[in-house]
Amino acid sequence: MIVFHAASSVLSPMRCRCRALILFGSLILAAAPVGAGDHWIGLPAFELAAHRFVAEVDDAAAVFLNPAGLAGGHGANLYLDLSGNSDEIMEGVASLQGGSWGFVYRHRDIRSRGTGVTQLNGFGVPDGPGNLDTYALASSFGKGRLRMGVARVWTNTDFSGEDAASWRVGVQDRLSRRISLGFVVEASDKPRFLEGRLRPRYIYGVAIRPLPDSPEVLTLNVQGSHSDGDSDHIDLAYGASLHLNGGLELGVAVQDPDNGDLEWGASVTAHFGKGAVSARARSINGDEDYRGLASLQIYDEFWQQSMTARKYVATVDLRGAYEDLASGFVLLGRRSQGTQSLIRRIHHAAMDKDIAAMVVRVGNVSGAFLGPVRAQHEEIRKAIHNFQESGKPVVAYLDALCGPTEVYLASAADHVVLPPLSGVQGIGVAFHQSRYRRMFENIGVEWDADTSGVYKSTFHGFYTDTTSAAQQEVIQGLVDAMFDHLVGTIQAARGISDLDIEEIATGKVLFPEDCLRLGLVDEIGWWEEATKAAARLAGSEGKPRTIPLPFRRYWTRRWTPAPAVAVVSAQGSIKSGKSGRDWIRGGRSMGSRSVVRQLQAAASHPDVRAIVFRVDSGGGSALASEEIRQEILKIKSESKIPFLVSMGGAAASGGYWIAMDGDSVFANATTLTGSIGVVWAIPVLEKMYEKLGVTSETTKRGEFSDMLYPYRRMVPEERMMLNASLDFVYDAFVTGVAKGRGLSLARVRDLAQGRVYLGSQAVGLGLVDGLKGLNEVIEIAAARAGIAADYRVMSFRPGKPGLVERALRSAGQLTELFLGTGL
Repeated sequence: MIVFHAASSVLSPMRCRCRALILFGSLILAAAPVGAGDHWIGLPAFELAAHRFVAEVDDAAAVFLNPAGLAGGHGANLYLDLSGNSDEIMEGVASLQGGSWGFVYRHRDIRSRGTGVTQLNGFGVPDGPGNLDTYALASSFGKGRLRMGVARVWTNTDFSGEDAASWRVGVQDRLSRRISLGFVVEASDKPRFLEGRLRPRYIYGVAIRPLPDSPEVLTLNVQGSHSDGDSDHIDLAYGASLHLNGGLELGVAVQDPDNGDLEWGASVTAHFGKGAVSARARSINGDEDYRGLASLQIYDEFWQQSMTARKYVATVDLRGAYEDLASGFVLLGRRSQGTQSLIRRIHHAAMDKDIAAMVVRVGNVSGAFLGPVRAQHEEIRKAIHNFQESGKPVVAYLDALCGPTEVYLASAADHVVLPPLSGVQGIGVAFHQSRYRRMFENIGVEWDADTSGVYKSTFHGFYTDTTSAAQQEVIQGLVDAMFDHLVGTIQAARGISDLDIEEIATGKVLFPEDCLRLGLVDEIGWWEEATKAAARLAGSEGKPRTIPLPFRRYWTRRWTPAPAVAVVSAQGSIKSGKSGRDWIRGGRSMGSRSVVRQLQAAASHPDVRAIVFRVDSGGGSALASEEIRQEILKIKSESKIPFLVSMGGAAASGGYWIAMDGDSVFANATTLTGSIGVVWAIPVLEKMYEKLGVTSETTKRGEFSDMLYPYRRMVPEERMMLNASLDFVYDAFVTGVAKGRGLSLARVRDLAQGRVYLGSQAVGLGLVDGLKGLNEVIEIAAARAGIAADYRVMSFRPGKPGLVERALRSAGQLTELFLGTGL
């Protein structure tokens, strides 16, 4: 099972130290001496304490049972209960948890009602009628195995005497997924209360989950408690809870007071999405009296094992550009949406009992650098297919005059609806290139440049008018492979005959009736018809209930974090230094220092069992690429955990350099792969300066010290030196590919020289090991690490720069945009 994990904020060291001081200071206060004239008072415990236990509690009830449980990381939830017997209500409780903080209020009628002196009923409180009010503010820390919490508790009554302010301190030690220990000290500082002092009480327990395959189904508890100075008299408690698949939880509990009869209890809880209702009952003093409790709990996380199912039709819009990570705000360029976040939402919806079907509204979706389909489109399409495999239908609604990208995505659906005034055009592949040599000549700019292979064409558009025969051969091969993938996928998904697909794939305009006749769509209609079709396919009649595709956080009962597969994202052009994002024109850059830190963080995390390195880059600096590669080799040699590579839209040139050493390397069918080569290019501005009347002078010492200046052409000796450097880097690239991919040097040289392949071509050449999307690669990594049955995914992305750094970077981008220089 995949559990997607989002990193949460970490407490600052100062806050942790402050809470630790409060906690241990409170424990020390428990040993403080008490005056000889004082007498002890014991308060009745919360009624829920007869059913819930200090070793297991990790929701809002932890505020008053064991504040350490607040560190369970369940977000916000509210607990409300009323308890009493058949005659009247004795206690009401409201408790609220917000992350690692919590607050509780309790109102209780404290008349003895003939019950004995136990941890639940207290002693030393006046027998007359009265009321007791308790307020507590709690906090916890520790997200790993050991958790600690402290609560400040205020207690007052309408009896004469002093009110009390005391400390409650708790610890939980989640030894493993199956064993948890809990320890609580109440009234640890022995505060004055009424005419005496509150007596400290110690509660300690162990919870065990014994089932082998699904430990969280059954929980067993054993708990003891005693009061300060009375350790020979221990009250014991036992409990068991069973979670059923239908959202029902059954519980039994036994209280065994040291000086009393056994007290039996039972409970039933029904979970319904983001809430739960419970009914509990127990005997008092054998069978002399009974108490019942009814509770309501509201969560901001969703229970997958829920009793209710609302049968919604989820809707999702696909339009615009898609990258692995969303671009965020872009001032002038193209804004892109995050593919991986969308795929997670679709994955969650497939498991969500409230979602019965999905309608995908396909608008104008941007194509790729080469052709209409990019790797991110493939992965979205696979996510739609996985949603269908969960037994839920998908309907696509083509919400625009559609082209090949939109039809490719829609073809994954069970049913496709096309509006009456729409149509389809351009099913095919076309690749356009612009050449700027004459434009540069007109303004006086020339180029000094060279490449390491006959197929390498980077920068060639700046100083040539046409592609070479070798380059045209590569481009035609890419176009053919893209065409085969596009048309083959649509034909197979829609069940179109060979004759009809020939008509479709000419690129001509197809009107709605043509699309229906040729099998591209199933129905001509509007949005309402699409939602009705989804409900009908899901087995529902009447008007469907639609909701936007949700992104719910799911409640997990696991005591310890599941082992993780780390996904390290490396996106954009490669450079030395820090990764960045251009919010003016769009796009990302991959800084070697940032990526190295991401890799180090993933490799050193104690829960990580495998790493998936997600690469989406057309290349960049060879030096920065090698810096990243060296860290990968170090991780592989030292950690011995599986290291897999998933290639996105492109892993070319430097992008392939950092990918080639994975234990296994996977691409999508349309991933631009390889371009194993090196290039250099320097503009020569000498003639432009002449046209503009600019004169310049160079003062130097060292014959070649100005060889990289753009004010003059290079002399032959300088070009020879740069080409020697190019050959040196190229040889290192080829050698690295041969070693990383287990190929001979001769074979790599045949595949290299700057040639670009699609992933579908590269898999047969040994440059990649298979065609898999990111989620499929994650599943493979989990299987190799031996954690396929239970794991989560942790994302390691570049850290966000601070406010000052962002401001300076933005100022530099604006300066570069408008003045042509950077800060």
